[in-house]
Amino acid sequence: MKAKVTIILVLAVLYAIVMTSCKKNEVENWRTLKDLHKQYNYGMIVECKLDGATFYSASYSGYDCPTYLYNADGEFLYDISYYSDFDNSRLTDDEIIYCCEDNIWGLQAVDKYGLGN
Repeated sequence: MKAKVTIILVLAVLYAIVMTSCKKNEVENWRTLKDLHKQYNYGMIVECKLDGATFYSASYSGYDCPTYLYNADGEFLYDISYYSDFDNSRLTDDEIIYCCEDNIWGLQAVDKYGLGN
């Protein structure tokens, strides 16, 4: 009986270690990403760089929906849609980190950081 209790305790500790080291705890700007996901859960979030700093562009999955640029703190900066005067070539290292299912772009769903969990 004592051996079973010891095994259960060891397994519980291992489980706790694994759960506390989940990817979401390692993600920089986690709060910002969760807030953006809450707003754009039916859309796309792209992580990118602008002058070496991390930024996020986000858009809804809908026709003629604008794309907005946010800084790492989640503050709105620019409308970067095709009809704005923002120079999109300044954005580098683009990576889709969230894309909803059944989107208008025909892309596969992505949730790199588990924002939907």
